[in-house]
Amino acid sequence: MVSRAVPLSGRYIIKNDAFMREKAERDDPRTPFYKALLSSSTFEEYYKAGGDVAVEVPTYKKCKITPHHEIKYILYNKWIERC
Repeated sequence: MVSRAVPLSGRYIIKNDAFMREKAERDDPRTPFYKALLSSSTFEEYYKAGGDVAVEVPTYKKCKITPHHEIKYILYNKWIERC
Protein backbone atom coordinates (compact mmCIF):
# COMPACT_ATOMS: atom_id res chain seq x y z
CA MET A 1 0.00 0.00 0.00
CA VAL A 2 1.28 3.44 -0.93
CA SER A 3 1.23 6.08 1.80
CA ARG A 4 -0.77 9.17 0.91
CA ALA A 5 0.27 11.30 3.89
CA VAL A 6 -2.84 13.24 4.92
CA PRO A 7 -5.51 12.68 2.26
CA LEU A 8 -7.46 15.68 1.05
CA SER A 9 -11.24 15.59 1.31
CA GLY A 10 -14.22 17.39 -0.14
CA ARG A 11 -15.16 18.59 -3.60
CA TYR A 12 -13.05 20.26 -6.27
CA ILE A 13 -13.64 21.93 -9.61
CA ILE A 14 -11.38 21.71 -12.63
CA LYS A 15 -10.44 25.20 -13.76
CA ASN A 16 -9.36 24.26 -17.31
CA ASP A 17 -11.08 21.11 -18.50
CA ALA A 18 -9.42 21.12 -21.94
CA PHE A 19 -5.94 21.33 -20.40
CA MET A 20 -6.67 18.43 -18.01
CA ARG A 21 -8.07 16.33 -20.87
CA GLU A 22 -4.92 16.99 -22.90
CA LYS A 23 -2.75 15.90 -19.95
CA ALA A 24 -4.86 12.74 -19.60
CA GLU A 25 -4.07 11.81 -23.22
CA ARG A 26 -0.29 12.24 -23.03
CA ASP A 27 2.17 9.37 -23.05
CA ASP A 28 3.07 9.87 -19.39
CA PRO A 29 3.11 7.52 -16.39
CA ARG A 30 0.82 9.97 -14.53
CA THR A 31 -1.95 9.67 -17.14
CA PRO A 32 -4.10 7.44 -14.87
CA PHE A 33 -4.05 10.17 -12.22
CA TYR A 34 -5.40 12.76 -14.67
CA LYS A 35 -8.06 10.36 -15.88
CA ALA A 36 -9.04 9.75 -12.24
CA LEU A 37 -9.20 13.50 -11.68
CA LEU A 38 -11.50 13.99 -14.66
CA SER A 39 -13.82 11.14 -13.67
CA SER A 40 -14.18 12.32 -10.08
CA SER A 41 -15.64 15.34 -8.34
CA THR A 42 -14.28 14.77 -4.84
CA PHE A 43 -10.82 14.04 -3.48
CA GLU A 44 -12.15 10.81 -1.97
CA GLU A 45 -13.35 9.62 -5.41
CA TYR A 46 -10.02 10.69 -6.94
CA TYR A 47 -7.99 8.66 -4.41
CA LYS A 48 -10.17 5.61 -5.00
CA ALA A 49 -9.93 5.93 -8.80
CA GLY A 50 -6.19 6.74 -8.68
CA GLY A 51 -5.46 3.55 -6.79
CA ASP A 52 -2.56 2.56 -4.57
CA VAL A 53 0.16 3.02 -7.13
CA ALA A 54 3.39 4.95 -7.44
CA VAL A 55 4.89 5.71 -10.82
CA GLU A 56 8.37 6.68 -11.91
CA VAL A 57 8.55 9.91 -13.89
CA PRO A 58 11.75 10.36 -15.94
CA THR A 59 11.78 14.14 -15.35
CA TYR A 60 11.41 13.80 -11.55
CA LYS A 61 14.14 11.77 -9.86
CA LYS A 62 13.45 12.47 -6.15
CA CYS A 63 10.85 9.76 -5.63
CA LYS A 64 8.01 7.87 -7.26
CA ILE A 65 4.82 9.87 -7.78
CA THR A 66 1.59 8.79 -6.09
CA PRO A 67 -1.94 10.06 -6.70
CA HIS A 68 -1.52 12.19 -3.56
CA HIS A 69 1.72 13.77 -4.85
CA GLU A 70 0.06 14.60 -8.15
CA ILE A 71 -3.12 16.10 -6.68
CA LYS A 72 -1.02 18.31 -4.40
CA TYR A 73 0.98 19.43 -7.47
CA ILE A 74 -2.25 20.11 -9.37
CA LEU A 75 -3.59 22.20 -6.47
CA TYR A 76 -0.29 24.08 -6.18
CA ASN A 77 -0.49 25.00 -9.87
CA LYS A 78 -4.15 26.04 -9.43
CA TRP A 79 -5.39 23.68 -12.13
CA ILE A 80 -8.19 22.70 -9.75
CA GLU A 81 -9.85 24.57 -6.92
CA ARG A 82 -11.37 23.31 -3.68
CA CYS A 83 -15.09 23.96 -3.28
